[in-house]
Amino acid sequence: MSLANVALTEPATVACVRLQERLGLREKQDVVRLCVAVGLRERLTIEEPDPVPYDGSNFQINGLDPDGELRRLVRRRYSLEEGIDETLRILMSASVLYVADAVDHSRFQTLEDIILGD
Repeated sequence: MSLANVALTEPATVACVRLQERLGLREKQDVVRLCVAVGLRERLTIEEPDPVPYDGSNFQINGLDPDGELRRLVRRRYSLEEGIDETLRILMSASVLYVADAVDHSRFQTLEDIILGD
């Protein structure tokens, strides 16, 4: 199933705003793209525990991923034939929370640390 919109969970939205301010990024979707790239690099496990409300920041999927590159990467990384948009939605929140936790605990201190994974 293809989704028109994808949203973060409320805790991920709060973390996204903190990261946006801390990193000086202009748009939340820039934070989300960065965090998804980290999530893909770190091979985050994609599990959706009990039904989670995705009632936080909402993004049009074609605005977040206009050329489909993130969806192609999700498809390859998780060996998917379907459910790619849903997996991206789950990965978005998981990745934002992962990066925010790493920043909060000083594992990542700069944008360079986040990008290089040092």
